[in-house]
Amino acid sequence: MAEKHRKTRYAPLNDQMRAFCRYVVDGCQRKEAAVRAGYSERSASARAGELAGNPHVKAEIARLRAEAEQASVSKAAEVLDMVYAAIAHAYADHDWPNVYRGSELWLKATGNLVERRQVQTDQVIELEWTTAGGGDED
Repeated sequence: MAEKHRKTRYAPLNDQMRAFCRYVVDGCQRKEAAVRAGYSERSASARAGELAGNPHVKAEIARLRAEAEQASVSKAAEVLDMVYAAIAHAYADHDWPNVYRGSELWLKATGNLVERRQVQTDQVIELEWTTAGGGDED
């Protein structure tokens, strides 16, 4: 008897699939995202695997991630604008400590000032080396 093969056809997203996508983007593991989206605990792993292979789900996850990234960039720009305004206000008032502090925050946030800390230890480290020739020079 000939074996029947089921054709796999991906349906458009339903509310449960959209919820799965949101949970994945929020950082849940796929199985947990499936359970939170309303799939049964017993079949969550299988459903999560199926959903992960669905091109509509993949596209929705990519869209949501891009949206979240854009929101994050917008929020960061908004905060930098606030810091810049605070620096300008402090400068106009000749409030030098706040000008310096605001400038420090601005430089750190934009990656132009990196703090470096020196770590001190009580350990003694002994090094041995030889010359390029491999022997002692006399």
